[in-house]
Amino acid sequence: MTDVRVDIEAITELKELLGSDFNLLIETYINDTRAKLDLLKMSLVKEEFDEIIEASHSVKGASLNMGILRLSELCQKVETAAREGDLSVGLSLMTQMLEEADFAFSTLNDFLAA
Repeated sequence: MTDVRVDIEAITELKELLGSDFNLLIETYINDTRAKLDLLKMSLVKEEFDEIIEASHSVKGASLNMGILRLSELCQKVETAAREGDLSVGLSLMTQMLEEADFAFSTLNDFLAA
């Protein structure tokens, strides 16, 4: 697993590149990621593989684009396992994914406040 939870340099570059649109990007990422993680949690309980794959894939890609590396990596593991018919990985990593998301959201909110 990567030692870097959040790529601060990547987020800084996004902020410089997007200017005033950066705040909207952060707010959208946080809201969408929360919703997708809620869907992922429910889908794991209901054993809905297609929804697990879609939600984990979506969070993985969005997080990678934002520099949220560890959450992206965890979602990759869940997506791969779900494609192989394995729910245990998602169930065992859900708490860690939520913790990583909270850390990422806090870090991103610090960028909004700066």
